[in-house]
Amino acid sequence: MAQRLEYTPADDFYDVAWTATERRDRYEYTTAVLADTPAAAARALHAAARGEQPPAGAAAVRAATGNGPVFAFSGNGSQWPGMATALLRDEPVFRSAVDAVDAALAPLLGWSVIHELERPADRSRLHLTEIAQPLLFAVQIGQVRLLESHGVRPVAVVGHSVGEIAAAHVCGALDLPAACQAVAARSRAQAPTAGQGRMAAVGLPADEMSKELAAYAGRLELAGVNSPQDCTIAGDATALTALGAELATRGVFFRELDLDYAFHSRAMDPIEEPLRAALSRLRPRPPRAPFVPTVTGGPAPGPRLDAAYWWHNVRRPVLFDQAVASLRDAGHDLFLSLVPPAALRPPPFASPPPPVPPPLPLLSLRP
Repeated sequence: MAQRLEYTPADDFYDVAWTATERRDRYEYTTAVLADTPAAAARALHAAARGEQPPAGAAAVRAATGNGPVFAFSGNGSQWPGMATALLRDEPVFRSAVDAVDAALAPLLGWSVIHELERPADRSRLHLTEIAQPLLFAVQIGQVRLLESHGVRPVAVVGHSVGEIAAAHVCGALDLPAACQAVAARSRAQAPTAGQGRMAAVGLPADEMSKELAAYAGRLELAGVNSPQDCTIAGDATALTALGAELATRGVFFRELDLDYAFHSRAMDPIEEPLRAALSRLRPRPPRAPFVPTVTGGPAPGPRLDAAYWWHNVRRPVLFDQAVASLRDAGHDLFLSLVPPAALRPPPFASPPPPVPPPLPLLSLRP
């Protein structure tokens, strides 16, 4: 990595650093450095390899001060074919947890989560939301149980869109049958909305985004506030393309998502009655750990996670930024993101790698 960084242009440093941090396997031991240029990072890594103190321009990572991690559960869009293959094969605790979810979901879905997770990439059905959502839920629950087996438990939970169902189960508000009922009903209800709109990520704060959307007279809506500078919008595909072209001329980040759905928009309105009916017998329980809702973006008092809540979870914007901010205001500064395992893996060397490996391909990945 140090050798790679020695030849990395400054403009590419963000992409390389983000990929190395977010898209690689985790190991028992990891060396991390803080640096503001590729050259500084390379010097720091070389120094670490020699057992020396970090040179000027690099620093040690500050430890979080909270009393434990907040588990943050990702939403639809983070899944990918083969995302759990290695864990199902190599981690008995993970496999056992996913088997339990599969047993609870199969009567509701009519198909097996395990079989879908083990499908080859060329036969994957993850483009269908009625497949993707249950698979994402199963993988997240498997990850949680694996973390618990190593003594890692959440002090609070937060979820993005469908990730709130896994969060509700992990904090104790929904037992496994109830959580499986919620994810099955939610994904099945949303399935017929395919083709009725699309979504995009936009690099604008929520207030500026709302001003841009005013010109589209309800054809586009704010679907999520992910950070102080990033939003998700949903709605009519033609209007979405037009807005994207307009923002591009002003240098504003805009990227259409690979989803044939307009989640968290008026495209969901027809499913309100069937979704509420499907979940009318849901009986949530008091949570064991705080559940911070992204439907409202605020903390206590905790919401009642009944049929009405899960309808609002589908229809209202995801106020993820506000929910995280409320957790930080409460003193939490350690967040563990529950997403499918990294897509990039180290090469399977049969023997120690050569002293000068070939350059790694640069992947332009944005969080």
